[in-house]
Amino acid sequence: DIDKALASYEKVIALDPTFIELKLRVALEYIRREKLDAALALLDDVVARDPKMVDGWMARSLAHRMKGDFGKAVEDARKAIELDPERVAPYQYLYEMHLGNQQYAQALDTIQKVSEQLPKDQPNLWVRLFASYYEVLNKDPALQTPANLKTAESFLRHALTIGPTHLEA
Repeated sequence: DIDKALASYEKVIALDPTFIELKLRVALEYIRREKLDAALALLDDVVARDPKMVDGWMARSLAHRMKGDFGKAVEDARKAIELDPERVAPYQYLYEMHLGNQQYAQALDTIQKVSEQLPKDQPNLWVRLFASYYEVLNKDPALQTPANLKTAESFLRHALTIGPTHLEA
């Protein structure tokens, strides 16, 4: 039973506040239950005790985003990117936040940065990247510049070059 496990974890945390991995797991469960203030209290401690824990920054970004504090959410996602620039998930968080806030130029910039981190040999990822980029271009016609259209085309061409028979859109 999840509730009993959570209660046990909370007791362990009370006995050993340095057990940050467990705090992170409990915080993620709080986020799932939308107990965002409780999650943020734990996550603030997690990143204070281990400022290099990327998962702590990402979870905190998610909690801030769910609370509607996009400034802090973006700040925490950027911190996660700073710590592990090859990890795609923080870029995904940023992209979704920019898209949700109609910050389309920033969303395109985030996609461009993701393209620098993606494995070059996975066509399905490149098709998804193309679809995301194209989605943003369709939301803001002012961004449909020749350079941006060329970038979108380059994502699709790359996908077709590395695996045209295995694509799943």
